[in-house]
Amino acid sequence: MGRNGPEITVEKRKWDGTISSIWTGARLVRNGPAGVVWLLPVGAVRERPSRGHREEVRTPEAWVGGVGWWVVRAIGAPDGGVARILIDAAVPATVDAAGIVFIDLDIDLEMTASGNLLKDVDQFRERAERMGYPDHVRRSAWRGLEDAAERAVQGLWPFDGTLEALLTR
Repeated sequence: MGRNGPEITVEKRKWDGTISSIWTGARLVRNGPAGVVWLLPVGAVRERPSRGHREEVRTPEAWVGGVGWWVVRAIGAPDGGVARILIDAAVPATVDAAGIVFIDLDIDLEMTASGNLLKDVDQFRERAERMGYPDHVRRSAWRGLEDAAERAVQGLWPFDGTLEALLTR
């Protein structure tokens, strides 16, 4: 499957099962042992049901998940490269006939040319307590971000040029 792979729906959920975001018009690029890869092309729709918000994607996004306790999103730059990379601690993404589902665990790492920024730590702690994340999920969230950051430092997949290639082909 390539850039014009099948159109799918992607659901980003919270630990308690609520839907945080739904994307329609996403394209499945790959699903296999090395993870799941999908694109949000310009014109795909992002909905946030709890906020009553709906918008069209204006900048292409390449997503990778399902290989660890993280999901990475590369946001396209006007020149066709990558403007920034966001890594969400997440339960590994799954794919079925209905589309892709992942559970966001609230803590994020933003990577830009100017450096890395850990985000939403307080929100993670509060929701972990309120929603009852088991200890292994709390630890896995932190380990997932560490794994993804280490992959980025070492230039390992998907930080080996894969994200850029997905956005520019």
